[in-house]
Amino acid sequence: MNAPLRDKSYFDARATSDMAKHLRNQSRTTQETMAYACRILAMTEQEAGLAGQISVRSERPGAYWTLRFGLGFDEATPADFIEVDRDLNTLTGEGMATRRHASTCGSTTRGPTSIPSFIPIRRGQVHWQQRNSLL
Repeated sequence: MNAPLRDKSYFDARATSDMAKHLRNQSRTTQETMAYACRILAMTEQEAGLAGQISVRSERPGAYWTLRFGLGFDEATPADFIEVDRDLNTLTGEGMATRRHASTCGSTTRGPTSIPSFIPIRRGQVHWQQRNSLL
């Protein structure tokens, strides 16, 4: 009953081993990952005020993947994401981007990008920011 306490490194090694054995990495497309992110934001009631703004840099320079206009985060599926350029012209997919993206995607017609001043972005990673704006 008076067994000695185990060192923290024991539990760290055990948890790491158990996770490697039981949790497998899922291979997902960028659009699938974005759809999951949207659903999580909706389920945790964090979508209000985001105005559909969720974007990921595309592999194509100067382009972004974003949820097409007219959908709530709770409705997002991988097929609902479009690739747009900095002026919000649709490059891949059907539909148009939420016009509020122009201030965050670095539109050449509406001013410089503001995303890097908030969040460092790397290709293929999903990040989100919440901006409360009256505009």
